[in-house]
Amino acid sequence: MPSWSQVEGSPQPLGSTWLESERCFNFALYSRHATSVTLLLYTTDDLINPVRRITLDHLLHKSGSIWHCRLAASEVAEACYYAYSVEGANIPAAEFHAFDPLSHWDLSLIITMGLFELYEGAAAVYKTKAVSR
Repeated sequence: MPSWSQVEGSPQPLGSTWLESERCFNFALYSRHATSVTLLLYTTDDLINPVRRITLDHLLHKSGSIWHCRLAASEVAEACYYAYSVEGANIPAAEFHAFDPLSHWDLSLIITMGLFELYEGAAAVYKTKAVSR
């Protein structure tokens, strides 16, 4: 029987981690004020439109302030890059964690945070990619 972290992902370590023994990636993101998180996967051919969107369930994929999920290599398939789309309360007075509901799925919001490469066989290796429209 698989453990809860094998099904729902683990909150540690943060970022993306390749787990060779399970042939899967674990994704973990800290966001104290997020109300929903979607993991976006991209191919090298299209860094604008995600090939997959995985909406994380707060009951299954959230531990404290950390959102997490685990995807088998076959689920990631041809994706080489990932990013997150994060939603939360829009509190303009608290700019450091305000979420603008009008920017949901706004390409500039997603691109600004960067795309990070997924490396099979390498644990937690990240490279920011510049993407222009």
